[in-house]
Amino acid sequence: MFCKDCEEKFRVRSTYHAHVKRHRNEKQQASTIYVCVLQNCQYTTSNKASMKQHLTKIHDYKQEKGKIFIDGNRENRSRKS
Repeated sequence: MFCKDCEEKFRVRSTYHAHVKRHRNEKQQASTIYVCVLQNCQYTTSNKASMKQHLTKIHDYKQEKGKIFIDGNRENRSRKS
């Protein structure tokens, strides 16, 4: 089996189906782009989880009940999850 979108080949049917499902999810989420605005960062992604991981690892981002903490300092803006 091979993927019609990227032509990757698969031996196991379940692996193929999981891969195709990711392509479908990417297409559905493609209209939403998350842009990092911290510290003049140029990072962008269409995946919310990837943005949260980026913020945590690169900018030491922490979120607590809608408040944003960066390097232990509270910022004055609220954020909905």
